[in-house]
Amino acid sequence: MKGDLSTILDGVKPGLVIGALIRDVRDRKIINLIKSALVTPVITSNPAADEAKKKKKKRKYQKKRILADDEPKPDPYWLQTFFGFAPEEASKYPDWGHCGVLSPLLANIYLDELDKWMEGKIKEFYKPSKSDVIWTGQDGDREQGNTSWPEFVPTSGPDKTRKMDYIRFGGHILVGLRGPRADAAELRKQLIQFCDHRFQLKLDNESLPIEHITKGIMFLDHVLCRRVVYPTLRYTATEARSLARKAWAHCCR
Repeated sequence: MKGDLSTILDGVKPGLVIGALIRDVRDRKIINLIKSALVTPVITSNPAADEAKKKKKKRKYQKKRILADDEPKPDPYWLQTFFGFAPEEASKYPDWGHCGVLSPLLANIYLDELDKWMEGKIKEFYKPSKSDVIWTGQDGDREQGNTSWPEFVPTSGPDKTRKMDYIRFGGHILVGLRGPRADAAELRKQLIQFCDHRFQLKLDNESLPIEHITKGIMFLDHVLCRRVVYPTLRYTATEARSLARKAWAHCCR
């Protein structure tokens, strides 16, 4: 299940952001400073007027400017080009009021409640199969087990191990469920209700599509799909002759 929650980054709700900060930050001065930076309106200049002023200025030879001791060096051109290859999910970033580069950090603090809610859902959804010894401990207790490779060892039969994975990058989320589609639909319904109640964000089923892993899912410029290994059949010369004779006999019938 892939979700796009980037509309949260468009408009800031100072009350909700400050409420998320108060849970961890106890310094009232910092809270008031961030609140004033969020609430104070930003005065933007007219880009057309600025462009006209630039054209009126005569081109002059710019001397090499010597940086001060405490002045940071500008980013090199290769670094700007490197950031130009960022994935589609990273093209949108928050810019809230006068917070500047602090806006992405505030956005992650703001969405931390969603991460904690999903962590609780992961523990709730996890149901190991009794026949799958990889997912159980030595005493038979339920535990998370080794998560490095058991995904490639599925249990046969209807009683399969159910497991959930979750990742978030900015305002984009990806949830992987190992289980029936009905569970994914129920999780999507609960996620829509949670975002509406906590973030005042209106989502629908189209913004949280459910796809099977066999179709491939694009996330962070990578296609996530199931690994399929096709075995290579090798025959000796005698086996190849016997197979050819059987095929010829079958065709002559």
